[in-house]
Amino acid sequence: SSGQVLTSGGASAAPSWADAGGGAFSDFDAWDLGGGPYNMIPQAWRWDDDILGQNVSDKESPLYRVSNLTPVGNGMSQTNGVFTFPATGMWKIDLFLVTQFQTSGGGELEVWFDRSTDSGSSYSNIVASKIKPDDQYIKFNRSFMSYFNCTSTSTNRFRIRMKNQNPYQMQLVDNTSITFMKVA
Repeated sequence: SSGQVLTSGGASAAPSWADAGGGAFSDFDAWDLGGGPYNMIPQAWRWDDDILGQNVSDKESPLYRVSNLTPVGNGMSQTNGVFTFPATGMWKIDLFLVTQFQTSGGGELEVWFDRSTDSGSSYSNIVASKIKPDDQYIKFNRSFMSYFNCTSTSTNRFRIRMKNQNPYQMQLVDNTSITFMKVA
């Protein structure tokens, strides 16, 4: 019937019909700065191990669900840059980072993808990378990708942290975005 697939119970069992269920590519969500292109965090600051999407008085980097994309499935939940998953399974996470250093001298930015399995009490790195632009006031783009095996929608968490290695201010600019896609 509609919405079902033919499944096998093994070599000696007869095939049977079953509900198709969610599976791969059943969930997708996209988040960015300010809800569209040409948005930016209005001020530059030195990132001191700060979370992308945080909302603290002196350093705000709010994330918004991309306005022209409706999430497929239930969509991610996000509070102050900490994401929770709507379903268990393997998720592909992409970060498209567009930045601009505001001070000359060559800064260096570290980016970490962090995972928690205990509701955010502790985190471990699943990806770490360094960015070193050539000069100030030049926008540069960098893409990061990782996989996250969500085993519990109630205790698994994900966040992105950034830290300047030199005392230079950096600004996030247009089209910085994060996408989440369930792949298995």
